[in-house]
Amino acid sequence: CFALRWMADEGVEMAFGSDAPVSPLDPWLSIAAAVHRSGDERPAWHEEQSLTPREALAASTDGQGTVGVGSRGDLIVLDADPLAVAGGPEAAAHLRSIRVAATLVDGEVIYDDD
Repeated sequence: CFALRWMADEGVEMAFGSDAPVSPLDPWLSIAAAVHRSGDERPAWHEEQSLTPREALAASTDGQGTVGVGSRGDLIVLDADPLAVAGGPEAAAHLRSIRVAATLVDGEVIYDDD
C-alpha cells in the first residue's frame, strides 16, 4: 500500500494478512516487503513509505507485543531476532531468512524443529 508510512505516522492500527493461496502463506515475506518496499533485493518502490521492522511485525502479530502472565497461549519461537537489523534491504533479507523453531497452540508445543 502506498500510504503505509502515513498510516503508521497517524496511529492507524494496521493488520497484515495474506493473499494465500494466490501467493505464498509466509508472513515474513509480507513483513520484509513492508520494511524494504520490495519483494526481493530490487530497489525499493516508494522507499519513503517503508515501515520499521517493529511496525511491520506489530501489524502481523495482532498487537500482542510481548509474552507475560495472561498472554495468549499461541506463540512461535524464532531462530533469529526479527528486530536485529534496523531497516532497508539488509533488514528485509534478514526477515526473509527467519525460520520458526517451535510453535505453541494453547500453551502446548505442536511443532519443534529439533
